[in-house]
Amino acid sequence: MYTESAKCWINLSKTGFENKDHYIFAIRLEKIIGGIGLRIDKAANKAELGYWLAETYWNKSFATEAAQAIIKFSFETLKLKRIFATHFDFNLASGKVMEKAGMKKEGFLRCHTQKNGTYQNHILYAIINE
Repeated sequence: MYTESAKCWINLSKTGFENKDHYIFAIRLEKIIGGIGLRIDKAANKAELGYWLAETYWNKSFATEAAQAIIKFSFETLKLKRIFATHFDFNLASGKVMEKAGMKKEGFLRCHTQKNGTYQNHILYAIINE
């Protein structure tokens, strides 16, 4: 019924919620069109924001709306001080999502990850709970 990726995502959501170190939410209309989540660093009172959205739904404000909602949840409910996120330097649309959600560009991370033998640069954004 579910793919292995879906099972992994559901299990991570469940255990993360129980441990209060990951909060993962579906972005959905009549079906799941994406996901958004926080990986909590309790010691530093901050979290990393990550999201994905099916390509059919790009450029329709779904990711921005979800990011705004999860930042509000992070600050008002979880009382976190800082939320940060990165995107590949070639994915400028993801940077626009972060900016529209209120995040500010903080830096450029050279060769931050490796995928299929190629190093990827990332751009770092963050928002502070003032």
